[in-house]
Order: sequence, then structure tokens, then C-alpha cells
Amino acid sequence: MIRLTEEQKITLDMVRKVAEREIAPRAKELDEKSLFPEHALDLFSELGLLNPLLPAEYGGAGMGMLTLVLVLEEIARVCASTALLLIAQTDGMLPIVHGGGAGLKEKFLRRLGGTPGS
Repeated sequence: MIRLTEEQKITLDMVRKVAEREIAPRAKELDEKSLFPEHALDLFSELGLLNPLLPAEYGGAGMGMLTLVLVLEEIARVCASTALLLIAQTDGMLPIVHGGGAGLKEKFLRRLGGTPGS
């Protein structure tokens, strides 16, 4: 059995509430009209979830993979296409996080985290 930390429990509770309140009401319209969940970009940015695996030193959430998976599950439960937004954000920066040199990380990761870079 997986034991969640208090921080993970708080994060998941917050995401669950936001998903029900802000994402679920728009899910049907997004699917029917093939719309991009633009409202979620601002929402995730405000909540610090836009770049979930980006290390905190670059302005990201710095959450672990387990927390990300649980967050994605909560979002996908109400709107799968909105969960894909976070997956796409994560996939694009992981090669740089795990394999990029210091210069490459400074150049690109700071911009992804929304903090000024060099």
C-alpha cells in the first residue's frame, strides 16, 4: 500500500476540488467542439502545476512522479484532454531535465518555469 505524505494529500485534495469546480463543467463542451482547454493553462499556472516535474530551482513545481500521476488521475477523471495538457508540458522538458547540460538547463528550463533566465 502506498502511503502519501501530508503534502501529497493536500495537493491531491486541492486538485480534486479544482477539477470538480473549474474543469469538469467545461469538459463536455471542450470535447464536443474540439476545443483546447485554454482556461486550464492559467489555472494550472496559478496553482503551480503547469510544469509539475520541473525542478523548483527553475520555477517548476518539483513534484515527484507519484504525485504527478495522482494529480493527472484526478484531472483525467473529469476531463482527459485537460490532463493531456499537463502530460505534454512534462514530456517536452524531461529530456533537458535528465540529460541536458547546465547551459541548456539555464537557457530553456528557466523559461518553462516562468523565471528569468540567462
